[in-house]
Amino acid sequence: MNRDPDAATAPPDKLLRLSEVRQCIAVSSATIYRLMASAGFPRSYNIGAQVRRWRESEVTAWIQSRARYSPAHAQSAQTGSLGG
Repeated sequence: MNRDPDAATAPPDKLLRLSEVRQCIAVSSATIYRLMASAGFPRSYNIGAQVRRWRESEVTAWIQSRARYSPAHAQSAQTGSLGG
């Protein structure tokens, strides 16, 4: 059996609710679903009857990939502010 040695020491990935995803990327629920359909936003996982969750690592990776394409957003991500 071939196992990843880092898998045993890595913390489990947090599963985010829709409200938590909305807070992370500061958009509406409808926009999140549009992004999932058209812009490569991570898909949610069905974990029960009418219960959907997003992996925190996938949402974070998507945010970081978007920041790489926008210098202003990359700078605000480093400083912890979303501009304005």
